[in-house]
Amino acid sequence: MQLYFAGPHGIRAVDRPTDRPLSPQQALDLLLEGPAPSAERERGLATQVPPMAGRLTATATDGAVDLYVPRAVGSGDLHVTAVTQLACRTAR
Repeated sequence: MQLYFAGPHGIRAVDRPTDRPLSPQQALDLLLEGPAPSAERERGLATQVPPMAGRLTATATDGAVDLYVPRAVGSGDLHVTAVTQLACRTAR
């Protein structure tokens, strides 16, 4: 599975091994935990997805994933890098 974090040169994909397929919500929850303390953080990776009042949710529908973000995305309330992280993970 791939997660997407902010790095010194833009968004970077990180491969995380899993022993089973994950639901969109499980993958989103891993993204929200941030980069792993070891190799990922040592590579300078971080997350721009801030803590939010309310729950981010990802729900699979017929051929798509619906992502609910409890913040105004288009108003500048959420950093563009955070939106990119969420969009890349959800699309993947």
